Order: sequence, then C-alpha cells, then structure tokens
Amino acid sequence: AGAWRDLHAGVKYRRRERDYARRDRLFTQNSGEVFPLSFYLPFPVDDFLRGEAGNLPRSWLQPNAAAFAEAAGFVPDFETPSASDLRNSYHISERIWSGYIMGAFAADAGPAQISGNAGLRLSHTRQTSRGHAQSGDTPVPITSSVDYSDILPSANLLVAFDNGLDIRASAARVIARPSLA
Repeated sequence: AGAWRDLHAGVKYRRRERDYARRDRLFTQNSGEVFPLSFYLPFPVDDFLRGEAGNLPRSWLQPNAAAFAEAAGFVPDFETPSASDLRNSYHISERIWSGYIMGAFAADAGPAQISGNAGLRLSHTRQTSRGHAQSGDTPVPITSSVDYSDILPSANLLVAFDNGLDIRASAARVIARPSLA
C-alpha cells in the first residue's frame, strides 16, 4: 500500500468508419442556355435566414435534376459508377482496442503534501482502407490494412506546500486521431 491510494483499470473498444461513394455528372451540351422557372424547385426550408439583419436573399431555389437531364437528352445512370467515381470513392475502417491501468498516490513530506497519479494505456489499432486504382482504362479494386500499437504513459504530480504555494507537473504521450473524412 504505502503512498499508493487507488488503483483503476479498464478496457475499451471503438470502431470508426467512413464510406465515401462519389458520383460526378457533368452537363455541358446546353451551355449558355437560359432555363425557365420550371427547371427549379423551391428551397425546402421556408424560414432560411429569417431574423437575420441586412439585405440577404430570403427566397432560394434548387435545380430540378430531372428537368435538366431531360433537356440535355441525358438519362443519368447513378447506379453504375464511372471509373473516375470509383477512383475517388473509398471506405476506411478502424478497430481500436485499448486497456489502461492507473494509480493515485499521496504522501506527507514535512512542509509539503505530495500527490498525483500515474498510468499506462496500451492501444492497438487495425485500419483497413478500400478503394480503386487505375490500371490502363480499368479501375482495379485495392485493399490495404495496417496494424499498430501504442504505449501511452502519463503522470501528474502536485506538491502542495503549507504556505499555499503549489507546484504542478505532468507529462503524457497521447494520440490525436484525425478525421476519416
């Protein structure tokens, strides 16, 4: 026992995923043409920017995709992705397992009280990415996986003197995981 007061331990599992399916369509055959109001639909929110000061527009329109496609003589096939769509689409998943142990301590050191905690976290990550690469004119599916582990120690120390002066120190190794977007 001694100076050690508490001992905590735990485990955690987390899964992060991002699935991005890109679909691009470019209409150029009616370039420069002015389209009538029937090619637009009302904005689905009727109080957009209500209550905001200034001369901001209060009425908005959105394109009617079916009307534009019909005028262009184009029937969009959004079910079959193009090679470009496949190259720009991806799926990423991360599975993260971690466990930690942490102990708190306190001791009387004459004119000061010393307290703090120290711990250790072990984190293991398996990341898998799927997408497409280009081989000539053919998109080829590719998958890549990586496993890695991190040991993350941490410690916090407080020395509180009887005269009201406190000295604090801490150190930790941390991970900042980026967005999967």
